[in-house]
Amino acid sequence: MRPLQARLKSIGIMLDEDIAILDRLQRRTRDYPAGCIVQREKGRMEATRIVVTGWAIRFRTTPDGHRQIVNFLLPGDSIGLYGALFEKSDSGVELITDATLAEFPCAELMDLFRESARLGAALCWIGGQDERFLEQQILRIGALNATSRIAHLLVELQQRMLAAGAAPADAMTMPITQKLIAEALGISHVHANRCCRKLEKRGLIETGQQGLTLLEPTELKSICGYQSSAGPATDLPEASLRRLGRSTG
Repeated sequence: MRPLQARLKSIGIMLDEDIAILDRLQRRTRDYPAGCIVQREKGRMEATRIVVTGWAIRFRTTPDGHRQIVNFLLPGDSIGLYGALFEKSDSGVELITDATLAEFPCAELMDLFRESARLGAALCWIGGQDERFLEQQILRIGALNATSRIAHLLVELQQRMLAAGAAPADAMTMPITQKLIAEALGISHVHANRCCRKLEKRGLIETGQQGLTLLEPTELKSICGYQSSAGPATDLPEASLRRLGRSTG
């Protein structure tokens, strides 16, 4: 099952016909190399993309050239989900690994909403989850110390990988460097290195040139007080689930 389908299946309203529509929507894929910018800041959103494989970052750049990573994009995440509603994107998206993206015109999403109310609601749920990830980012930067920020980010990324159908072992390994961690968490590269070494000495993570591996995610959770924001089916009221379950689209 593709990562997006795995994420949406957890909501509990998807039928086989909805999965078929989603498969049709993602039939056109394209491979991109690491480092490719697939969406430019202030650029037109001409296509909606779904990450099938690989990782990316969503970022904003300040006038003095500083880059702030707003979010990491994992398999099952979208780029330009609301391209039919907004002409331009405020943020840019850069691939940090080789990736395969499903691509389709933004206008096709509007047709999808007409064809299946359930699938339309499910994709709106994806948008709501994106907002929750941004809330977690604000919490990290505004309320946690640097070491706890890193632990919180790593646990969230692991939970998101599991939700997208990754095997538990695969969800422990992440292609993110200390430089990317620094850009995401508002700390210097030197400080990120110092905090990662602290976590590594405690046997909680293992770092390398290509990324890092979580060794003790439960302990990382206790360090930062992580609470998941991605409860699946319970995010939709029970009455809404019943109505959508009966809907024929």
